[in-house]
Amino acid sequence: MNMPERKPISAEALRAKAQPVIPIPGFEPGETLDVRVRRASLLHLVSEGVIPNPLLPVLYKVISSQGKWSPMINATPEEFVHFTQAMEAVCRAILVEPSYDEVGDLLTDQQRMALFAFAQTGVVALKPFRRKQEPALESGGDGEGVQG
Repeated sequence: MNMPERKPISAEALRAKAQPVIPIPGFEPGETLDVRVRRASLLHLVSEGVIPNPLLPVLYKVISSQGKWSPMINATPEEFVHFTQAMEAVCRAILVEPSYDEVGDLLTDQQRMALFAFAQTGVVALKPFRRKQEPALESGGDGEGVQG
């Protein structure tokens, strides 16, 4: 039985897979913006020192709780500050085009959360951000149904 010859992936094809273009929430209801990100392991970012040691306890809580611990609800003020610093470090590490240095000061909380969620679990994590925008579209965008 002859097996087909396997060919290695080209550097260009590997780069395209490692740096996908993903949609993140835009600035207007229902709008998305396409950005290029690099796939990065949170564990790798920690081991490389991208995420400083003081931020690790809160990052561990977020990752290990499988969505049961929320920094928005369960964090102490100090943990919340550490979470936002960790989230910024992750966004800076994964945002390729445009770069975080170019647009970091313009990103909304929802955009940062979408990037952080992508870093944790990939494109599947972006579904909740798209779902949250749908009611605004259905109701004509008048703000009805906006979360408190």
